[in-house]
Amino acid sequence: MALIPSYRNRWRPFRSHAADPHGRADLGAIFLLALCPALAAGQPALTLHYHEPAAGWTEAVPIGNGRLGAMIFGGLHEDLIQLNEATLWSGGPVADRINPRAHEFLGPARAALRRGEYGRAADLVRRMQGPYTQSYLPLGDLVIRQDTGPGNSVDYSRDLDLRSGVASTTFSIGAVRYKREVFASAPADVIVVRLSADAPRKISLTVGVLSQLRASAVAMGNMLSLRGRAPTQVDPDYFNANNEPVVYDPDDTCKGMRFELGVEPLVKGGTVRVSDTQIAINNATEVVLLLSATTSFNALTAVPIVRARTSTWPAWSTSPKPRGRPTRNCSRHTWRISTIISIASPCLSTLRKMTRADSPPMSVWTPTAAEPPTQAWKRCISSSAVIC
Repeated sequence: MALIPSYRNRWRPFRSHAADPHGRADLGAIFLLALCPALAAGQPALTLHYHEPAAGWTEAVPIGNGRLGAMIFGGLHEDLIQLNEATLWSGGPVADRINPRAHEFLGPARAALRRGEYGRAADLVRRMQGPYTQSYLPLGDLVIRQDTGPGNSVDYSRDLDLRSGVASTTFSIGAVRYKREVFASAPADVIVVRLSADAPRKISLTVGVLSQLRASAVAMGNMLSLRGRAPTQVDPDYFNANNEPVVYDPDDTCKGMRFELGVEPLVKGGTVRVSDTQIAINNATEVVLLLSATTSFNALTAVPIVRARTSTWPAWSTSPKPRGRPTRNCSRHTWRISTIISIASPCLSTLRKMTRADSPPMSVWTPTAAEPPTQAWKRCISSSAVIC
């Protein structure tokens, strides 16, 4: 599945130049547009169905929890999940950007409209505008390459359940039925990916992370981390005056927001190996991937690197707690985001029990009663998914 090569074209679907500094309207608007046809037709089922993988970004299905968002393509042997985070923008704090002369052109623009001089009115309105905003950026890509053995796929299906917020992809190869499920948890503040099959030890795959921003991957115990920084200047797609529309400042400056994406696997059966390039899982019965991200954004008027947000390393994480705290000495950049996977919820504790061979799966609400993993998974979804 090819990725869009152009920086500017790639960023365009995620970009928002609206007043909201976080650009959160993008995936929400897509969600509402997807919902409208079903409502207009009066259909009782709130599920979007597709019979082939997405060929482009606009055919992928969206999920999100208000801070993290994902577009899921649903490929067979290679699945692409494109990710974004609400605060990841280019640029940094700026001075007052209000045009002090804007009011001078309001009256003449109205008068020109009354006279029918629309070209003149458009020119006057442009003089009311201030400088353009910076750009909302994509966080990165999660690429899952799954080894399903020889044979052609049959009975392919992908869907998005608008009630639960779960995106599913199912297909059969040979005598094995494979399934991938993805949802975004608001209480746990993570994106959860679950891979399963109807036969034991049939899940073998590699998981990689990459970004069109400047970033590099590194293994952190049982977690694969992608660390990077955003450009200090990105021109909007309607502005073509600069030869270099994307600008990075030197690494030893404070400019350019830092970000980090973390992926932690929870595996039932099989083997797991985490390197600086990928997570390799072989002959597993079930795999759950926990994804979260954070940036050094802390306020609209503050240098992002100075007072970066931190939180408690989650108790359920098997990875060692990374060391490093924000520093105010920006000329010697040693800052690292101290926490990637956000604070856990009881739901994630259940997921962890589901994937441990030595512990029976437990219900979210009745921790003393064992139940099949599928049922526990459904309860986990119903307690975590967010539908507006």
